[in-house]
Amino acid sequence: MFNIIIDSIVAGIITLIIGTIIFNLTINKQNKNQEKPTSINISFFMTGLVMNLLLSLSGFNKWYCDKECMQNCPINK
Repeated sequence: MFNIIIDSIVAGIITLIIGTIIFNLTINKQNKNQEKPTSINISFFMTGLVMNLLLSLSGFNKWYCDKECMQNCPINK
């Protein structure tokens, strides 16, 4: 369970970084002087964290790995 929490925190941080970069690239030049709301950073982080937790706890990650990763493994060919 500890590994899932650490993975989810890392996924949240990665989502925060990517979301911030995309947000800054798409913001209008006129709005650059305005500060970005803090809640958007929290939203980016929580999106990544919750999405990773749900996918891990629902078993989707294991199912996907069993289905896709093991089919492409050279040992199984």
